[in-house]
Amino acid sequence: MSEEKKSKKDLWSLVLANLKSAVTVAIVSIPLSIAISIASGAGPVPGVITGFWATIIGGVLGGSKYNVMGSAGALTSILFIVAGGSIAGKSGPWILPILAMGAGLFILLAYFFKGEKYLKYIPSSVVLGFSAGVAVSIASTQIKEAFGLTFVHTHGEVLRDVFTLLKNIMLSDWTTFAVFFSGFVFLLVWKKYVKAVPGVIPLVFIGIALGIFTRETYLAAHIPTIADRYENLHFTLFAFPALGDLTNIFKDFGLLLGVIKVSALIAIVAILETLITARVGDKITGTRFNESKEMKGLAFANIASGFMGGLPATG
Repeated sequence: MSEEKKSKKDLWSLVLANLKSAVTVAIVSIPLSIAISIASGAGPVPGVITGFWATIIGGVLGGSKYNVMGSAGALTSILFIVAGGSIAGKSGPWILPILAMGAGLFILLAYFFKGEKYLKYIPSSVVLGFSAGVAVSIASTQIKEAFGLTFVHTHGEVLRDVFTLLKNIMLSDWTTFAVFFSGFVFLLVWKKYVKAVPGVIPLVFIGIALGIFTRETYLAAHIPTIADRYENLHFTLFAFPALGDLTNIFKDFGLLLGVIKVSALIAIVAILETLITARVGDKITGTRFNESKEMKGLAFANIASGFMGGLPATG
């Protein structure tokens, strides 16, 4: 057998061996990307774009066999504040793809200067604190959805938002909360007794069925779907940023300076989260990823995601 044929056979065997995990990750990634995108103030479509392009580019160019790039929970608070107009009072959801490209350029700069070699000195306690902080940050953005308090204005600041929601807790939609709590308990029970398949997979299909079969019932008002919230919703993999938005940034020094600062902040968080999760994958599988190559993959994943209209991405 020639070397070329052997190489193709090995590649095909590798694809088949990873097919089950690829399907599993895809099913988990779609609702997760949509949820993180909505929590970031961008609506559902940019999350799908990010999940598609960042995953492909990161997978091809990255240095880890087990790290998957996509919409990042660790960035939701930052992106939510920016989408609300925090940069010079002029930013909005339109600026998030531009921030993704800016962050990608900063990550590329860090790659050329071998910035990843300094991250090995980060204490493990910092890594654990970072992971816990991400979990708390994501949870805080979902509380109002869980209690049906979507009319309450939040600011993207964990403690401030939690106290705001607690003040309005008696206005909760308890039917909505019952659906949330049922799903939460389902995940806990499934995780305890079923090891082979992540509980989020059956829960996704249960959620879809619930959305379809309750549309003409009493529950429809208490279980709003994405289609109810976003009229004329059209999913796409291409939503290029407007050239006029980009030129307007360069015309306003305050806005430009803000974009540079936030892009640098996003780049730092993205690098940390990506390398940390890749390292976790290595511990589980007994492998060792290429840190420099993973940085390069992350840089181009963000540039591609932003160019296509997506959000900043991490591993």
